[in-house]
Amino acid sequence: MLSTIDSKEVVFKVKVDLTRSRQQALWALVGYFPDIIREVADAMPKGRRSEVEIVLFKPNFSKYGGRIFDDSLEEEYRQRGLKPVDPFSLAALNEAEPTLALMKFHATHWKDRDGNWCHMALYLRDRENWVSIGHPSSIWRGWADNMWFAGIRKKK
Repeated sequence: MLSTIDSKEVVFKVKVDLTRSRQQALWALVGYFPDIIREVADAMPKGRRSEVEIVLFKPNFSKYGGRIFDDSLEEEYRQRGLKPVDPFSLAALNEAEPTLALMKFHATHWKDRDGNWCHMALYLRDRENWVSIGHPSSIWRGWADNMWFAGIRKKK
């Protein structure tokens, strides 16, 4: 359910089924289990709250030359008092709001046990919603300026 919207931030309240497996969460999202690297799947964090408020925000990409990398993105989260939302909650949001990726390409990220950045991004491709789950390759060029990022407020 959409709560607020402006040019820099969109807030949603979402119910999350904490009993779902990774496969079930992604299946509900796209109707299939995307091909993902096993270690990325194993590293997908799972939230602990059955109801979350997810904030989509868009960084000022001009500060980063039009592209932002994950370390700088972490600072953007911190400045907003947010932490990246877990993929299960982001999947629940997109299940509840199936046209969201059509309006705003969006993503979250996390680190695997080796400290490598991983991501889940939702976007429109060939007029269909797509999900990308993985970690950047060695030619990673950063996040493009059409991306929004999903977070939840840090507990005080």
